[in-house]
Amino acid sequence: MESKPSGPVVLTAEEEAFLKEGIHLELPQWTAMKAAVDNGWGGRDSHEKANRTLSNVVDYFIHLKGFTFPSGFLNSRPKMLAF
Repeated sequence: MESKPSGPVVLTAEEEAFLKEGIHLELPQWTAMKAAVDNGWGGRDSHEKANRTLSNVVDYFIHLKGFTFPSGFLNSRPKMLAF
């Protein structure tokens, strides 16, 4: 049985960069997120709010107890996209 970390996971700089990259690739592709940004549902600062949401999601996973990368996650590096 594998032991789970008892506190926040400490990621290496490389792991944190990969996590950020993955989130920044996926979240902007969500239909609701794209529609909200494209249509300004967050007001004039919709892009800023979307970027802040990305940062909040990254922070959540970095500080989540027991977070581990899926097998093979660090084997590929897709290109970054932005809103």
